[in-house]
Amino acid sequence: MRELDLLLQDMEEIALIKNRIEATLAPLAGTGESGHITQQARFQLNVLDRRIASFKKHIIHYRMVPLASIFRRLESATIRTSAQLGKKIRLIFDSGNTRVDKQITDALVDPLIHLLRNAVDHGIEDPQFRSANGKPENGTISLTAYQQGSSVFIEISDDGSGIDTDTILQKALSAGLADKDKTYSDSEVLDFIFRPGFSTSKDVTDISGRGVGMDVVKTELNKLGGTIRIQTTRGKGTHFYMQIPVTQAILPAFFISSGDTVLGLPSLFVKSIQPYEKNRCMYVQNQLFYRLDNEPSRAIHIPRLLGIDNLETEIRVVVQIQHFDQLFSFLVEDMIEEKEVTITPLKGKLSQLPLFSAICNFSAESVGFILDIPYLISLLRGENEQA
Repeated sequence: MRELDLLLQDMEEIALIKNRIEATLAPLAGTGESGHITQQARFQLNVLDRRIASFKKHIIHYRMVPLASIFRRLESATIRTSAQLGKKIRLIFDSGNTRVDKQITDALVDPLIHLLRNAVDHGIEDPQFRSANGKPENGTISLTAYQQGSSVFIEISDDGSGIDTDTILQKALSAGLADKDKTYSDSEVLDFIFRPGFSTSKDVTDISGRGVGMDVVKTELNKLGGTIRIQTTRGKGTHFYMQIPVTQAILPAFFISSGDTVLGLPSLFVKSIQPYEKNRCMYVQNQLFYRLDNEPSRAIHIPRLLGIDNLETEIRVVVQIQHFDQLFSFLVEDMIEEKEVTITPLKGKLSQLPLFSAICNFSAESVGFILDIPYLISLLRGENEQA
């Protein structure tokens, strides 16, 4: 896998050199002999561009492994947990032919094990309780996955007791995480589960309370460029829905400009791009909203967030971001283009910038910063202080 990473980096260097050659040829474009030579050179560079793209796809193909390759580890951990707790479970794993970048598959193991152990510990009831309440003694836990475009969707569900949202809200109020004067939807209440240190468990056991909470699960998924949400029904069970990219090596993204900065928005989150209309903006309790299709959505003014908003800043574009069933609006200056790029994780001081998840070589002259969409959504929800 290391060798494949190095090959991908080499191809990115070649692509960057190609871009520099194009930039060098630009002033020579015109008529006469120089114009003819430039035209021929551009043709060959376009051929090179296609070859580079094809080579990258072959590299990515060899990085892919079946998601089912980690099922044995997940199954063993889940069965051990059920035996420790004296609970009876039936496991259903189904990922079809879904294949994911091996680096992502390896990184998924711990978060998925935590969710499965959590389902056994907190979701599935004792056999006697289930039988007394008309349920089969064996609780069912399922993991299903499928690929759609450049994303993989994973669902872990159980037919257990569900989550008591009233208890969650009371715990959040006691911890100072929730506002007693605000009305919360079930979805907003369930999001408190992902806050650092949040727990409703009264007892610390070998199964729960090991210092690895749901906040760590969300953080690890966010690092992969993924997201997670919860749906639950009291007495019937809980569903965890996850969306992750097929690979982190190559990222399809929409690139925007903000001042002199080039920013990338991962395509898997972008629902639509529309011209900005100032009269659609509004403030509700100091929170910026933007009306799309007559429905107000929480909005972020990107230049203002980056601290580069000034009298010359002009918002021209609204990017509609979809996070599961929720919509958000990003107000930006200009849209450049959509393209696939090879990304590099942030290192050193750059890794301390929470707004960004990675960087890329956007062109021969500029670097692109990939925005961390899950983090920005957490700002809109008021989960982080920077909002």
